[in-house]
Parts: sequence; structure tokens; C-alpha cells
Amino acid sequence: MTESWNVLTPSAYEPVSLDDAKTHCRITGSADDALLAIYIAAARKHVEDVSWRTLMPSVQTLTLDEWPDGNTIKLPHPPLQSVTHVKYTDSAGTVATLSSGSYVVDASSTPGRIRLKTGYSWPSVILREAGGIVVTYLAGVYNAVADSGNVTTVRAAVPRTHIAAMMLIIGHLYENREAVVVGSGLTATQLPVGIDSLLMPDRAFEF
Repeated sequence: MTESWNVLTPSAYEPVSLDDAKTHCRITGSADDALLAIYIAAARKHVEDVSWRTLMPSVQTLTLDEWPDGNTIKLPHPPLQSVTHVKYTDSAGTVATLSSGSYVVDASSTPGRIRLKTGYSWPSVILREAGGIVVTYLAGVYNAVADSGNVTTVRAAVPRTHIAAMMLIIGHLYENREAVVVGSGLTATQLPVGIDSLLMPDRAFEF
């Protein structure tokens, strides 16, 4: 089953604040604020890629070419918070929404899942040739819908190991701004080994 995953609406916030990153890097001025913002985003992306998890809440899509053989669709980059809708397009280009009454959402498993209820089956229409099914869902360590105005609460829900890994990356990028050490011809120090040690125990191995 061919599938593709995409972030439709990224979070408005990063797990690590600019002030916390500056404290970690022992920076007192504001000259490097824009640079640090780039490093924070890069660190979060690396942590998410290694852990196969979503940190701050974001709206994501999973696109499928066909319905699964079984009764389950697994949604990558957990933790799953909620499913917005499941839409499918037939060969004539008509878009329909799968009835939410035909499936249950399992947000407690890793990864989260959509499972057909007993007695239901996937639609029998002929789907368009590619990308006929799109699942839109909210993922992240905290449900932003429940408390979207409190970024401190959302950040506090991110596992401290993930935050520590981000801090290591931010500090490394700030101290090593080039791929090669100037004048030596040697490759700069790679990302600290401790990052993988922090992330691997909580990795979502399904994806």
C-alpha cells in the first residue's frame, strides 16, 4: 500500500523557547536571536525524525492510494490526538467523507489507529489512480485544541529527554557553524552521541 505523510499545519510554537535556548548557550544579547530560532527548529525536526514522534501539536495528513487489506489505518508520527476526517476521491473526481460512525479512533496506541467498527467495510468505489484517500489528523504530545492559548502547558508536556536532546543539538549548532573546521580541512565534530541515547528508548518503532 503506497502512502505519503505530510504536515499540513505546523505548530505556531517550538518545544524550546528562545530564552531557554539562550540560557543553555550562555547568550545574553539578542544579536543571534534569528540564528537561534533556526537552530531550534532544526533541532526539533531532527528529534522528531529520529524518534518518529511529533512534539508540538500539528495538523498532519496521511495519503493512501488504496484502502488497507485489513480494518486498520495506522497514523504515523504519534502521539495521535484526534482524527479530523477521512476523505476519498473516486475515479470521476468526486470527493466524499468516510462516515465517522463507521470507525473508531484509537489514540492510546503507538501509533494511533483508525479501526473499522464491526459490520462495516471500506467504501467499494473505484478510487482515482493516486492519492485517493487522505486522512487529516492532529498529532502531538499535547492537545492544543484543549488549551491552545497556554504554550507553557504545551511545552511542559514534551518529554524532558526530547528537550535535553534538542538542547544538545542547539548548543552543538551554535558552537559549530560550518561543516568543516576552517584551516584544518577536517570535518567538524558530529552531533553528540548522547542525542541518540536520549531518544532511542522512546522511539515509535512502527514508523
